[in-house]
Amino acid sequence: MSGEKCAICGCRKFTPNPVRGEVTCDDCGYVKEENQIDFNDMNHTHGEHSHCAPTHGRHIGRNRHNRTYIDRRDVQNRTDRRLWGRMRRANEKSNLRANEIVKEMVWRFEGVYVDAALEALHICFTDEVDKGAVKLKRPYHQMRDMKSKDGKDDVYVVSVSAVSTLMALSDFCLVPYFIWKGVADSLGLERNDCIKHKRHIKRFLQAMYLAHDNIVTRYAAVPLLRLRAQALDSLFQHLRKSLEHLEVERREELLKEVNERLQKLGEPSLHGDLGDERPDTLTAVVTLVVAEDLGIGISKEVVAMIFHFSTGGMNAPMRRCAHIVRARA
Repeated sequence: MSGEKCAICGCRKFTPNPVRGEVTCDDCGYVKEENQIDFNDMNHTHGEHSHCAPTHGRHIGRNRHNRTYIDRRDVQNRTDRRLWGRMRRANEKSNLRANEIVKEMVWRFEGVYVDAALEALHICFTDEVDKGAVKLKRPYHQMRDMKSKDGKDDVYVVSVSAVSTLMALSDFCLVPYFIWKGVADSLGLERNDCIKHKRHIKRFLQAMYLAHDNIVTRYAAVPLLRLRAQALDSLFQHLRKSLEHLEVERREELLKEVNERLQKLGEPSLHGDLGDERPDTLTAVVTLVVAEDLGIGISKEVVAMIFHFSTGGMNAPMRRCAHIVRARA
């Protein structure tokens, strides 16, 4: 696609992206047009996640399109060329990573997740919030290291950044409990990458919150019991939806007994018989044990799939916990 010059670099080559609904400059990446949606493209997302949804307009930091800039046609001398070059580099680099993450979130997640993430992305993935006394590296630089040292491409790095940020916000109870493993697997992300970068984002947000009075959101440690209660509730709702989708017979009977068995175990609790077990592990074990006890035809493979474990990954938790769960029948 060619003809009109790019307002930033003067290049005449533009490439349309029907999935993102954008037309971008091949040279500098300037977004010439947005919301150019081809509704016949099967890869296009509609509804709340669509490119024309309210969350699509979210922008992190200072908007490069609102800045004063020098048109290349107005460059007359060496000083103008130097100023134009600085402006171009600033426009290319400023906040691009943060806004790429926003776009990734808009395409894949509900608006409540995107809205909650905006301030965190601004803090972690731009230089506009001064670090002050905080000595930790900004997560943006850590993600850059993943690309340069580990050989990951931009798409992978942006996806890990999006998932890791939402994992951190989930740990702060700022978004509904984020069942992230299925998302990571579907995107081809290594789970260890997500866990590693979530920890760094959490530490950085906590440090920035403690060091700055003007950070609005409370990025502070959440009581573990509250986290566990939220996780168990979300996992139970996830189980309900999965059983409905799979059209499992007697699912209401199964759900009722799973809920009762968790209550008999004293959940949510940090000091109960199985208080050391992770919420997803515990819910999976209780589901499988109850299904076996009631004679409901749901296999270990299906339960593992619902909770994003490998089938073999269910064996050790079953050995540790099944007899305790059965004792509470």
